[in-house]
Amino acid sequence: VVLFDVDYWRPMTDWIKERPVADGMVSGDDLELLHLTDDVESAVDYVLECYERRCADNPHAPYKEDAQ
Repeated sequence: VVLFDVDYWRPMTDWIKERPVADGMVSGDDLELLHLTDDVESAVDYVLECYERRCADNPHAPYKEDAQ
């Protein structure tokens, strides 16, 4: 997930770290799915890299063990 405008999204990601992650409601690994940026090129590169790493050879990601 690309979140564009770091100043806008940072309070939310900080809250996620301080509350739901700390309380065990969200996995810290899930935060790695978020990419904060102010740079369009960085956002595009991130999406393309993710596609090549995860989706190019395997269009269906495996089911997460901790998913409800």
